[in-house]
Amino acid sequence: MAGPLGGSRGNHTPHESGGAADAEPRPRPAGPVTAIFAGNDLCAFGVLDALAEHGLRVPADMSVAGYDNTPVAAFRAVSLTTVEQFATEIGAEAMRSVLGRVKRRDRPARHVMVPPRLIERTTTGPARSPGRSDRLGRSGRERSVGQ
Repeated sequence: MAGPLGGSRGNHTPHESGGAADAEPRPRPAGPVTAIFAGNDLCAFGVLDALAEHGLRVPADMSVAGYDNTPVAAFRAVSLTTVEQFATEIGAEAMRSVLGRVKRRDRPARHVMVPPRLIERTTTGPARSPGRSDRLGRSGRERSVGQ
């Protein structure tokens, strides 16, 4: 998870305070930051709160996406872009794999990919044009949030 100014900090715990910590200013990245991808939806909610506290608009100033498609992510007031993982299918594939290995111990482990699905909602949008001045005071360069 990265803050508006880059970096992967925060406590990465599945609650809002973890996301809020990651939205705090970091050392300046090489280029403009236009999005934050949180490790889970609850941290993304914390990022949304922190960005609002800094007067930033989502998605006009910064896009935010989470991961795991919690039921709250779909609420109209939140409408969080998220990645859905298919836990039931992942669990079923894991069980098939374990049972297959129990039946035939000499069977090699198998790799199964259950592709996730991106669910685009209102917290993401097109990246700003390079050089465009916006609410973050950007004209091709970053500045710390709150300056």
